Amino acid sequence: MASRAESQLKRQHLTQTAADLVHRKGFSNTSLADIAAVAEIPLGSVHFYFPSKEQLASAIVDMRVAIIEQRLACWDALKNPRARLASLADVWLRDRESDTRHGCPVGSLCYELGKDGGALGQLAAKPFTLLLAWCTRQFTAMGLARSAHKHAVQLLCSLQGMGILANALKDPTVIETEAKQIKVWLRTLEAHAGAR
Repeated sequence: MASRAESQLKRQHLTQTAADLVHRKGFSNTSLADIAAVAEIPLGSVHFYFPSKEQLASAIVDMRVAIIEQRLACWDALKNPRARLASLADVWLRDRESDTRHGCPVGSLCYELGKDGGALGQLAAKPFTLLLAWCTRQFTAMGLARSAHKHAVQLLCSLQGMGILANALKDPTVIETEAKQIKVWLRTLEAHAGAR
């Protein structure tokens, strides 16, 4: 019988395998059998850990949220809110080749889950609610409290939009160009806030 630690490791392995497959193939195109084959774990074990695809979706979203929370905690150590926000744009720059091939791993999953509404639709909002709140805090810290939420929405729309366009056009330079523009926009906002 597997220990609790072994069981947790197996569940994490299945979740990571599922997340990678879903990123490449989409949630609806990924079966539990696909995950079992790639993870080299019997299908019955996959069903044991994830009796339904909805539970699998929840585990993937929770994993993505945990990764985002770790990154945000690291960026919070930076003294400058503009630099924190620029670090978010750097994620797209770093992952531009993968995003060009498969789309943003968070955005594409949440877009697909959001179409279903219900419990899956609510799951889809989790990562973006977290990011939106964090970005709003950064713009507030920059001295833009009155427009912080508006700027946070604009930033997330730009980041997700450039990922979608790069994926559709299969052109990573879309991300490179737009990420540079985002950084220019952030410097302009910072200067404007400092001039008040």
